[in-house]
Amino acid sequence: MLKTFLVLTYVYGLDYAYSERISPIFSYMGHVDLKPLWPTLVFGFVMAVFPTIWSKLEQPRVSSSMYWLIYLTVYIPACIIPAHSIELWDSGYFLFTIVLTLNMYVLHRFTELPQLKLPQVRRLSPLTFYSALLSISVVTGFYVLNVTGLQFGILSNLNAAYAARELVSVRTQDYGNIGYLINFLGFAVAPFMMAVFIIRRQWIGLIVVFTFEFILLLASNAKAFIGIAFLIIFLAILSNTSMKNVTGRMLYLTVVFVWGILTYSVAKNDITIMSISVQRILVVPGLLTGYYYDFFRENEFLLLSHSVLSSLLSNPYYIPHQEVIGALHMNRGAWANANFFADGYANFGLIGSFLATLALGFIFRLLDAVATRQSPRLTLLSIAGIMPAISNTGVLTVILSNGLLAVLALLFFAPRVIPSEAKSATKPLNSAQTP
Repeated sequence: MLKTFLVLTYVYGLDYAYSERISPIFSYMGHVDLKPLWPTLVFGFVMAVFPTIWSKLEQPRVSSSMYWLIYLTVYIPACIIPAHSIELWDSGYFLFTIVLTLNMYVLHRFTELPQLKLPQVRRLSPLTFYSALLSISVVTGFYVLNVTGLQFGILSNLNAAYAARELVSVRTQDYGNIGYLINFLGFAVAPFMMAVFIIRRQWIGLIVVFTFEFILLLASNAKAFIGIAFLIIFLAILSNTSMKNVTGRMLYLTVVFVWGILTYSVAKNDITIMSISVQRILVVPGLLTGYYYDFFRENEFLLLSHSVLSSLLSNPYYIPHQEVIGALHMNRGAWANANFFADGYANFGLIGSFLATLALGFIFRLLDAVATRQSPRLTLLSIAGIMPAISNTGVLTVILSNGLLAVLALLFFAPRVIPSEAKSATKPLNSAQTP
């Protein structure tokens, strides 16, 4: 009952924040409010809360934390925001919402399946593993810096940040692999090492890796890198006592986060903090889900012709679809990346969103399997670089471009015993042997 109440409180706060605070200011950027009738709002609210019937808190698996993150930051916004931004009933989005609900149930079932058993492969020694990782990171880092340079302009103002992004794009256009290398360092290596140092309580090492991530920010203008660093610290706090506490604390803090910023915005009549937090983290994923559906229900599906099947199929759009949707609903030059639900629909329609869900469910299985080979907490913190990508890109992009494969490989081959955990791991055995 409390779980449902908290979710409903969050849903109402998000709906109010969008319709009363965000939309009046940012309607020119596509954050429109069509003033839907109450049946439309009730439908959105009901569907947003419906998964609480089967969703469970206090589950220790890494996949459960991922599930709740998707529920709060992708699914609920996808139920609420499009009710304001598109014609829900005329477009048939209500049917899509029902399909999303079924997909959430499928994801939930993946978190309860028996865990996969990975092959028993000999781990590398700590010296070999960390020496190799350090060598690869240093060589790759110097190569990236040699190509991009450092763009200190991104620290001054928004216009300078956009100018720096264009400069980085120009400098790297002849280096097709540079983006993958940057993602490898920023989304895989740095989060993994931050997780290791946090669990080991080696704060100097954490500061060094944090600095490395900041340098990557200056080199690539990928502001997500700093956000990832703070997300790791946030997850470390949530999981400090037990992995079972992560999902419950995540729900509580999401409610406090939305209502706290909403209260501040109303009291101070200031939209700034809300625009860089609630709007970007929660509203945009829901908004773009609706716009992707609205666009592709009347236009050709991509069929992965822009991705892994580009050599077999021709892309029906001469301009990238992200740019087309951004120009139609936001403003010219906007690049509209959407979450895995929307990306799946863009490729294959309703069945595509289901296929994307199955692919993500398989990722859940791999994460849980790796967590049995490693510390579950280490696994959770290490995938902090992947978590934000789920809300604004497709599953294949997460796997191939955003570093998921690299993170899984690091977790698989890394030494199992972390020094700070070794003592606690052996303590019960020693105490049992003591007469």
